[in-house]
Amino acid sequence: MPHLLALAEALWQDQVVEVQYRRWSPRPGEVTRRLEPLGLVLKAGVWYLVAAGGSGARTYRVSSIVALTALPEHFIRPDGFDLGAVWEEHVDRYERAETGEVAVVRLTADGIAALPGVLGPKATRLVLATLEPPGPDGRRAVTMPMESVPHAAWLLLRLGAGAQAVAPPELVRHLTEHVQELARLYPGP
Repeated sequence: MPHLLALAEALWQDQVVEVQYRRWSPRPGEVTRRLEPLGLVLKAGVWYLVAAGGSGARTYRVSSIVALTALPEHFIRPDGFDLGAVWEEHVDRYERAETGEVAVVRLTADGIAALPGVLGPKATRLVLATLEPPGPDGRRAVTMPMESVPHAAWLLLRLGAGAQAVAPPELVRHLTEHVQELARLYPGP
């Protein structure tokens, strides 16, 4: 992760940064943001930057930062800033799926067991609350909040064959294309 060290340095120095960021929603693409780094959070092996910008404190996935420039400007950290509280609010918003989009996923027992490592404990509890009885193949359907199709696909790919998306159709299509592309890279004997 090429920008983590530079972000940590800017964070310690209260230095403004400009980033090119690859976002997934509301419209996928790269955007440029001028940010004031307020904290870094590591969740399930993924680094997130909490930063102030034009619209208040927001969360950015560090691996989605394409380019970073530390600017000569410094900022004053907001009085009473509480990284834990801001992060908890971000997690709550994500888990409530304010977008209203959900994915229906069929999980094996291994997929269910791996959920906490992929989603975190709180989101896992919410997802498992939707757990349906096993089907004939032993898989159990759940409903998961979906930030975006690419993000949901990334999460489900981490579960491997333990997860099968069945809805929405654009998620199934995205995963199918991705898996077919992988299969072309790793042809059988």
